[in-house]
Amino acid sequence: MNKDRNEYLAHVDWSSGRRQSMKEHSDNVAFLASEMCMLPELRDFAWMVGKLHDAGKLGSENQQDFENILLHGDGVHRNDLDHSTAGGWIGEDLIEKMIEDTRVYKAVAELLSNAIYFHHGIGDCISLKTGELVTEQRRRKEIAYEEIDQRFFQIYDRKVLEEKCVDLRKAYLQIDKKIDSFFIKYNMPKNNCGTPYFYMGMYLRVLLSLLIDADWTDTACFFQNEPLKTRIPSEEMWRIWEKTTLYFENYLAAEVEGNPDNGSALNQIRQNISETCRDAAKTEENLYRLTVPTGAGKTLSSLRFALHHAKEKKKQHIFYVAPFNAILEQNAEEIRKATGNPEIVLEHHCNVYLCGVPDSAARRRIFGTGISDNAAADRYDGACRNRSMYFCGELQHLDKHAETIKRGRLHDGSEAQKPENGSVFRSLLAYPDCNLSRLELFDEHMG
Repeated sequence: MNKDRNEYLAHVDWSSGRRQSMKEHSDNVAFLASEMCMLPELRDFAWMVGKLHDAGKLGSENQQDFENILLHGDGVHRNDLDHSTAGGWIGEDLIEKMIEDTRVYKAVAELLSNAIYFHHGIGDCISLKTGELVTEQRRRKEIAYEEIDQRFFQIYDRKVLEEKCVDLRKAYLQIDKKIDSFFIKYNMPKNNCGTPYFYMGMYLRVLLSLLIDADWTDTACFFQNEPLKTRIPSEEMWRIWEKTTLYFENYLAAEVEGNPDNGSALNQIRQNISETCRDAAKTEENLYRLTVPTGAGKTLSSLRFALHHAKEKKKQHIFYVAPFNAILEQNAEEIRKATGNPEIVLEHHCNVYLCGVPDSAARRRIFGTGISDNAAADRYDGACRNRSMYFCGELQHLDKHAETIKRGRLHDGSEAQKPENGSVFRSLLAYPDCNLSRLELFDEHMG
């Protein structure tokens, strides 16, 4: 017997008896994912994966699992139930119907479905043993597809989603053109800087990150019974940067005036470096490099760039990445003083102690090694979203923070001291054309 479309469940909270419908959750995730997307050509994909990602929960087994949890507690939850495969199938079937060009259909379907399939654990898109695509593997799974499909389109208007598939075709062609223009612009043979498939894979990573972050955010808000967390409006962020930048400039002027070495040759060099960084903030480059010797004032000079650039380009966050916690702690304290607003600065490394959060839980959340205290993790996520500047350590773990990193823009980062860490730091470049504005501090051997 069919339920009302708002009775199909996506989450339940046994302790309070609260329920979240599939429609509410999917609508929220679609909204968040598309809103957070800084790549216009990916926004329609982000919206679509948000609508489809949990479609498998509409199956009778999943719905019965929710009812059992409400009756008997979380201990009866079945972790073996698949709820991602069905959404990929629905997406593929819609796309096949609406896109006649076989090449485009397959590419769009693969991009969409893989993001859905991997949103609870990323895997290889192709089997290294058999050469079989993950989409082909998933099509062999036994799921109650007819039931799920019927219930899904009881919730959503099929015509609306079909029209969205036409938009996906246009978006894919735009992505394809953008990748080709990259090779043409830099006059580089495709085999010298990766194939187009590599860059399409980067788009998939961005899409997957958008979906995961939106999914986790809405889920956390439901279980904490809080309003949906969204980005601070750009106008409000601009006011924050305006206030912070003004304070910083006054602080810098006072530091210069009060310095007994004021007027010395060394201090004049430091001021010239600082002013150069300030002036660079108005330029349109996507990658900046500051190479200066120790003692030249990199911390405040780079911060000057970052603050002015954030204000000028209406950025959401500044990330400061360094290889050692001692550097992070020292610079975080200096930046708190220089900005005059400690509340906007969040240290994000293994030595951080969060008030009210067990140390072990905080550490697990920071390093992404598993969470036993969900409430602690959610509070930590909430803390992250209310800060404008981040200090990140342990570069080898950066990939596990994609859901946080991609929310903001990286303005200021310190390259790892060890050469082997350089490639890891550059993994942040997996977010092409995301309006990333990076000021990277390279050691000479990293240049």
